[in-house]
Amino acid sequence: MKLTPEALQDETRYHLVEELEHAELVPFVQKYMYRLNAVSVFFWTMNIAILVVLAMQVGKDFARDTFDFAIIASSISFGILATFVVGIVIHENIHFLAYKAVGARQASVKYEWRKMIFLCVADRFVASSRAFFWVAILPFLLLTVAVALPMFWAEGGWFYFWGGALLMHTGACSGDFALLSFLYEHRRQEIYTFDEMSENKSYFYAKIQKTA
Repeated sequence: MKLTPEALQDETRYHLVEELEHAELVPFVQKYMYRLNAVSVFFWTMNIAILVVLAMQVGKDFARDTFDFAIIASSISFGILATFVVGIVIHENIHFLAYKAVGARQASVKYEWRKMIFLCVADRFVASSRAFFWVAILPFLLLTVAVALPMFWAEGGWFYFWGGALLMHTGACSGDFALLSFLYEHRRQEIYTFDEMSENKSYFYAKIQKTA
């Protein structure tokens, strides 16, 4: 039998761990991305590694006397812009498909470009921590491979284009990694979550562990 939001509100079996207002994503991201744990360390290491790779390529261009600041700056900028315009839409639709794959009937994508808030939500669909893990991580896994692979063969401006795209992509995954960091921080609990679109909120509940 599938859990319902009403079932999670049974205080004898579950307790509320986190209440997330969709308009207040930034404080949530900051809260969990600056926790020192395996998820946050991986995220920041990934971003630093991309910067190091780009810096190493700049060094090689200097050594080969092929350094061209205009080409590098414009290529990275176009990579960032392309990912912002196109990549975010693909990213959120991968979340959408992942929600469908784990059983959500009503999933939708919200774009608030002025506030820079992008969400895929499944109204009143209760997801376990395992299902939610795959919903959160799948865009990162698929798009990282899709964007990083061309860098191995790209040269000149195209290398920096894909590097800029990869940097933007990983940075845009900060919200997903904040959710994964939350799950990691509560890994010893049985976590369930659902979105309540009428309230523009997401709720995270933990099953109360019975003591002997």
